[in-house]
Amino acid sequence: MIALPTLGRLARPRRTVSAGTSCEICGTALDAQHRHIAELEAHRLLCTCEVCALVHERTEVTSRFRAVPKHVRALPADVVTTGDLDALGVPVGLSFFFRASTLARWVAIFPSVAGATEAPVRDEIFERVLARAGLDRPGAIAEDVEALLVRRERGRISSAFVVPIDVCYELVALLRTYWEGIDGGDMAKAKLDELFATIDARACQEGSGR
Repeated sequence: MIALPTLGRLARPRRTVSAGTSCEICGTALDAQHRHIAELEAHRLLCTCEVCALVHERTEVTSRFRAVPKHVRALPADVVTTGDLDALGVPVGLSFFFRASTLARWVAIFPSVAGATEAPVRDEIFERVLARAGLDRPGAIAEDVEALLVRRERGRISSAFVVPIDVCYELVALLRTYWEGIDGGDMAKAKLDELFATIDARACQEGSGR
């Protein structure tokens, strides 16, 4: 199990699956790469098999559980500008945004010298960002289980994706492990490059229909 983010604290990142780990719904043995289901009232993710995830993908949104999707969608690199981040109260270019159903609002997560930091987002500003990205229709970013992930750095190519929320937990784990000083350090930046290259490859593969 993995705790979901809630106001005032950040979720623990997705754990590494060891041999013998089983689906927390039906008990089927799991590989390292597996699906997750959000248990909304308990604010946690459950490790699950593909079959249980597919069942909950077809469950009504008012259900106790919600399957975390698999797909990654690439967005135009400039969909979120530095000015947008400033207006949203996010002081750095690396961040992700998700809508928490239990809070009925958007939340931002970004790295800081104190570690991963959680902050509320002004909905009226964020809705303008979503409209520019074509994501202002209901369900364009699924509550609790998807996020808008942004990376903007001076002198580098910016990127933006809609990703499953467990990808963001991997990002949090990376930052906790490798972040040093104010700007993260060379090792953290190298690991971020690897993560975003993987995300981009997934988006390209899924977009090609392969």
